[in-house]
Amino acid sequence: MRHLILLLLIVATAAAQPLTGPFEVVNTHGTAALTNPHVAVRNGSIADVFYQLGDSVLHAAVAIETGNIVTGPTMFPMTGTGWARQLCDVVIANDGWAALVYDATAGYNRTIVSRGLDTLDSGLVVDSGTVMYSGEWISVSINHALALSPRTGGGFFASWLNEWEYDNPWFWGEAGAGPVALSFASGDSFRICGNSFFGPWPEEGLSVDVFGSESDSDIVLICGDYSGITFSRPLWNNNTGFGIQELHFIFRGARSVGALFTEGDVLFLVSRSFTTRPAELLRIDNLSACTVVQTLNDEPIIAASHPDFGIAWLARYGTGLVLYRADTTGAPVFPAGAIHWPSEGHEIVEAALSLSDDGLLVAAWTERETGYDQPTILRIASVGWDTYLEVEESRFILHPSSFILSAFPNPFNSVLQIEYELAHSSELDLAVYNLIGQRVETLQHGVQEAGTYRATWLPKSAGGIYFVTLTTDAASRTAKVLYLR
Repeated sequence: MRHLILLLLIVATAAAQPLTGPFEVVNTHGTAALTNPHVAVRNGSIADVFYQLGDSVLHAAVAIETGNIVTGPTMFPMTGTGWARQLCDVVIANDGWAALVYDATAGYNRTIVSRGLDTLDSGLVVDSGTVMYSGEWISVSINHALALSPRTGGGFFASWLNEWEYDNPWFWGEAGAGPVALSFASGDSFRICGNSFFGPWPEEGLSVDVFGSESDSDIVLICGDYSGITFSRPLWNNNTGFGIQELHFIFRGARSVGALFTEGDVLFLVSRSFTTRPAELLRIDNLSACTVVQTLNDEPIIAASHPDFGIAWLARYGTGLVLYRADTTGAPVFPAGAIHWPSEGHEIVEAALSLSDDGLLVAAWTERETGYDQPTILRIASVGWDTYLEVEESRFILHPSSFILSAFPNPFNSVLQIEYELAHSSELDLAVYNLIGQRVETLQHGVQEAGTYRATWLPKSAGGIYFVTLTTDAASRTAKVLYLR
């Protein structure tokens, strides 16, 4: 038996893709800020890396095994109306990569789908709007939460929430907001699903995604602080391109980092912490019943998914970048493992993650060096889906935005003790909320220096579940407690 176990371990180790990198892709040596990294993986060999320099969007094709730049960096051409470009999302399609770019300058805005392989081949303006104020006339059309999602049968979806307003005080006025989804089956052909109903209005934590491959199974997913988790089934119409079949509202306050749609209308959602809930991995069955698969100890930054493997996400662990993985049932694949520990004097700022068809995870991130206000280094690293990664406890150093919150005893019947530790001076708010999100009591508000603090709560309300939430200028932590009166 011992020899069999050893043999299985050897086979598993040989089959696993080791961690490669990190490789430095771009370094501006402090002359310009690198922001908004994105990455998409072609099967096994090439990573398409995207980033911004100011209002410019750039692309480079990078060899995953060596970190060498194959082509680029190439700047997206600045042509036509509007030259202040914002990179929103990227995805790998069957004929190359696609990037969704929002182009906005004074009075104009455009949503552009750019296509390419090793270099940028074409760009298609799929939506254009105006921001016009003429006397008392107001005409506004703005897009929010722009995203791309792969189609199971090939191609991809582009989606966003369109907010519009038209007001003529002498005649009439109107306003609304609704999801828009474009289905790119091949080339630049697409179908449109639009809706001009009132709400959901743009809000903090808003995200829009599309899942599915056939017209009768496409799902539009909307998440946000106030709209909660909302599902709709679009009615594709190649003539009118318009319609919503049905809406499903789950619960309020979900901030989506990423989602995985599996067979049988089962959806897994990685959610950031928000007012009354911690960060969580959620499971939604049949677009209705929502259950918590696990509460996440570390705040997720970004996620990537694939129907053959599952969903993965990145989080900060001290100063490092840590990878989490869950399979298509929501079960953990391995314990969390470190993708990268930055060297002394370096700090990870933003991160991106992509999962290929052959199970290769590629992370890209920007780093800021001591003495610079903005990140100036872009790196990538890759690991196989079935590779075990370690986290070295000895390298746990609190990130400047990190803090610790604990509440005890839990459950409690008279007094709740709350301890929190701040890594640096911060403006903070410590409060208690009930199940419907109402603030029950404010325990601390104002600026506090770095250190460990204790607060107490003597409830004057009814027994039940409450949420203790600590919010600083950098992040938020929530502890769920049970009051037994």
